[in-house]
Amino acid sequence: MGNRTYTLGLGINSWDDPFGLQKLLSDKLISFTDKIIIVEGRYKERDDKDKYLSVINSFIKKIDNKHPDKISFSRLFNKRQIDKRNKYFQIAGDKRLDYLLVIDSDEYVELDSWLFDNELDRLKSHKFNCFPIFANNMGYEMKFPRLFKNPGSLEYRETNVSGATSHASVYNRITGKEVIDESNHYDEADKKSCVKGLKIFHNKNLRENDRVLSDEIYYSMVPNR
Repeated sequence: MGNRTYTLGLGINSWDDPFGLQKLLSDKLISFTDKIIIVEGRYKERDDKDKYLSVINSFIKKIDNKHPDKISFSRLFNKRQIDKRNKYFQIAGDKRLDYLLVIDSDEYVELDSWLFDNELDRLKSHKFNCFPIFANNMGYEMKFPRLFKNPGSLEYRETNVSGATSHASVYNRITGKEVIDESNHYDEADKKSCVKGLKIFHNKNLRENDRVLSDEIYYSMVPNR
């Protein structure tokens, strides 16, 4: 887009979900981003098998042919969830990206390119590193802490706090400061306020029933995932 003064990446956590990836990675979103970082692989606490490896490979190749050097595709199997997610922070740092939008393959976005571009330009001078994005989570409206600034300085850390998940525990590697809570103070005058121009929709409708069931078993077995 034009003469932008920032770089934006997508950090996508995925496993055996080609139809979700296809819905998420629209031409509009691909064109808006500078780098698409996909970390593919099954978590170590799971034993269900992949079905769509060839479909995913074909889809990634199609994007790569149309947008050379935009895709970074990694495979990490039998790793913790935070290991996969830290991989996209690491790659974002290697690529010196200014922002990373974190999203999973069972989600998709609605993007207002002009408005979101203005917000990203404005946030460059903001003191926070984590910003809230409006989300529709299976019909429930909420805000997700999904936009990260200076992602190369961040990492997920395992937590043993009851009711907490490790993939919602993000820290600055240098200062040790937890950054997720910053999204709760993005706008003290309006606690529901989010970064404008982007909405995330969480929806498992494109996944087969046995996969959704396997997901639920994993969630119940690994509560601090």
